[in-house]
Amino acid sequence: MTRGFTTTILHSDLESPIEHYAVHKPMHSSVAYGYPDARELAKVFKGESPGYVYGRQGNPTTAALEAKVTKMEDGIATACFSTGMSAIAATFIALLRAGDHVVSSSFLFGNTSREIVQMARESGARKVFFASAAPPVRFPNVYGIDMPTREELIACGRTEAEIAREIGCDELIYQDLEALREDVRSVNPKITRFEDFCFSGVYVTGDVTQEYLDGVEAQRRDGVKMADMEAENAQLDLGLETVD
Repeated sequence: MTRGFTTTILHSDLESPIEHYAVHKPMHSSVAYGYPDARELAKVFKGESPGYVYGRQGNPTTAALEAKVTKMEDGIATACFSTGMSAIAATFIALLRAGDHVVSSSFLFGNTSREIVQMARESGARKVFFASAAPPVRFPNVYGIDMPTREELIACGRTEAEIAREIGCDELIYQDLEALREDVRSVNPKITRFEDFCFSGVYVTGDVTQEYLDGVEAQRRDGVKMADMEAENAQLDLGLETVD
């Protein structure tokens, strides 16, 4: 029987045995798994037999998620990771060899670029070239989007060579702002002005002054300090009573 996409998502786990006749896969919170025979445990640990040893290495819940994603994507297999950095690290370890060259993109890695460059070098890459699909972001967005202050933007006050040294790559390639404008105009020549203030520092409303930016950044810094103080003062209330 051919199933639709939604049915596949909901019921694909019924194709494998489910504990205690549950309609769907139960959640497993076990950290460790025991075996009657230590030799069997060793085989599972080495990957010679199916099973689970330690929760951080894998568990039935993660395996069920991987099986469901594989079904949804009509793929061969799926590997789930707890963080994006773990997935990137695993990819580097699996694919990179000593002497390989790596071209990394800011579209993929964003604020983790420094860690990515370091990870590539530790995996054996001799050269790391970082390519950004956008021009350098040197100015904050003040029209409702919560962006870092100028002092938090790596491109603010730095040349491209200085940014490359800051993140540790061998070469840094940014999109040229004027080339980007021309590319858009080639699609629609009627466009004469662009909202590119994050790159150019020219704000479309014309009322964003240096004093205004200083005030916004001061408020943000005060807000961060207040949040840090509240976090330090927060206590976990366990509802326990003191007994004399």
